[in-house]
Amino acid sequence: VQVCLEAGKGKRPDDLKIIRTSVFSHQQINSMCASCHAKLSPVSDSFVPGENYFDHFDLTTLENADFYVDGRDLGENYTFTTWLMSPCVKSGQLDCMHCHTSSGRYKFDSPETANDACLPCHKERVENPAPHTHHAADTEALSCVSCHMPMTEFARMKRSDHSMRPPAPMASIAFKSPNACSLCHEDKDAAWADKHLRQWHGDDCQESILSNGHLVASARGQDWKSLDKMLEYIASEDRDEVVATSLVRLLGANGSPQVSAAMIKVLATDRSPLVRAACADLLGGRLTQESLPVLLGATRDQYRLVRVRTAASLAGIPEEAIAVEYRADVRKATNEYLESLKARPDNYASHYNLGNYQMAQG
Repeated sequence: VQVCLEAGKGKRPDDLKIIRTSVFSHQQINSMCASCHAKLSPVSDSFVPGENYFDHFDLTTLENADFYVDGRDLGENYTFTTWLMSPCVKSGQLDCMHCHTSSGRYKFDSPETANDACLPCHKERVENPAPHTHHAADTEALSCVSCHMPMTEFARMKRSDHSMRPPAPMASIAFKSPNACSLCHEDKDAAWADKHLRQWHGDDCQESILSNGHLVASARGQDWKSLDKMLEYIASEDRDEVVATSLVRLLGANGSPQVSAAMIKVLATDRSPLVRAACADLLGGRLTQESLPVLLGATRDQYRLVRVRTAASLAGIPEEAIAVEYRADVRKATNEYLESLKARPDNYASHYNLGNYQMAQG
């Protein structure tokens, strides 16, 4: 509308500024949807569809009470965090518009097409569901989403679990989180569901959900008996980025040198901008000869989220104390950080953090 008005009556603008999502990658589509469907905080006010989520937003993870410690939906959390925990999403081959229209309508909402969303990757199970579900053909359990995306309700709003993980009744026993079996079989308890699940899929089928949940629960409670396991998990190659980020943020309450040393390594090597940003934030209160070079390197990170969190951590370092080759990068990242504080001027935290920056600068 703006470009047409600027072109003048009867004249066609050279560029209509229409964005075509048909040419978007899976990541671009997910970033576009997540700009609204995430529990987030902005680091810019300039997101345009097609750009990367982590160049413009941070993401709340399991350190927050709107999630159960195992990552199931609890309060108001807007989907994207649990979505990133989905094995299907981690494959890099799934985006929101596979199942939804651009306006949000679900594409597979009739009984005949209910499982078509899963067909491309899970053809054998979709065409012959009974051996996998262990339920009769005339039950709702033959719908993939019944077990992998069960629906819960918060504040009169029904929402599906977008982590797409299998049911884990043992997590219900340990963490009070919902599981698909008990949501459907309301007259049975989680122990009954766990017994059947073990018979069908083995004793270790819930292990990763349980072990990750216990680590997050311990970190939330500042119980550091499992500190070594937490640090080992964060640094592991197959870690979940949401769980790892949650642990990093919760480890901010632990001031041990062991934590600092581990976060320096993770900041330098982890593939996730969400994890790297959390590490940069944690190291802000632990500026040492070991952490400073890695933080300076992070001002050149590919993602603005990491650069902004790094700049905030470096705010108390005078420019003359920064190696000459990094000064321009630090200035650029600092400007991005100050701009991020203007993204939500009605949020008191923006002004509070600007005050912290000015205080750090003397």
